[in-house]
Amino acid sequence: MEHNNNYDVNRLEGSLAVVTGRCIGEIGYLDPYLYPGWEDTDCCRRAGGRDRRVGLVPHALAHHYAGSWSGGSPQNMDMAVWLQTRNYYIDQLADPFGRFSANLWAALHLLFVHIRRFLPGRTGLLFFDRRVFIGS
Repeated sequence: MEHNNNYDVNRLEGSLAVVTGRCIGEIGYLDPYLYPGWEDTDCCRRAGGRDRRVGLVPHALAHHYAGSWSGGSPQNMDMAVWLQTRNYYIDQLADPFGRFSANLWAALHLLFVHIRRFLPGRTGLLFFDRRVFIGS
C-alpha cells in the first residue's frame, strides 16, 4: 500500500520527528530560552527559514511510552502553563526571519488576544502573560 498523502507544514509537534544531521548542521543551535517543549517549533522554524522542507506524514505511526512531567502535580502544571505562555511570546518576538517591528506587533497582538479571551472569567491566567513582559 503506497501513501502519498504527505503535507508540507510550517511547524509540527516533534515527539516523532526525523531530522537529518545535515539539517541540524545548517540550522545551528536551538534557542535555549524555548526549552522545554518548544525545541520542535524552533527546529521547524529554523529549517523552514533555510528552505528545508517540513513535512507531516499522517500515516506514520508511533507509540509514546513516556508520561508528561507537567501532569504529576499542580505545581508542575503551573510551571508548564508558565513555560508554554512564555514560549509563545519568545517565539513571536525572536523570529530570526522576521523584522523586529513585525515580531513586536505579533507578540502584542497575541497579548491582546489573550486579554480578550480571559476577560469573561479566567483572569487568573493573565498572570502568566503579565510575567512575560514585566517579570515575576
